[in-house]
Amino acid sequence: VLRVDLNDISETLVWEISTLTSKKSGKHSLVINVVDSLNKYEVDLLSRKIKVNLDKDFLTQINALSQIKMIVK
Repeated sequence: VLRVDLNDISETLVWEISTLTSKKSGKHSLVINVVDSLNKYEVDLLSRKIKVNLDKDFLTQINALSQIKMIVK
């Protein structure tokens, strides 16, 4: 699960996530949890087409993006 605040979403962030997930395709489901802390809403967006490989390289690159918090379920 990639958790991101609504206010942090930008074209650059979307491009970085898209690029990273296309390079690291695998068997694990990808869920993006969008949080609106002002109105206290959360929405889980499950990707049916994109699955990722949770290897060390993917974890390092995703943790380098400061806007994203990752949760493994």
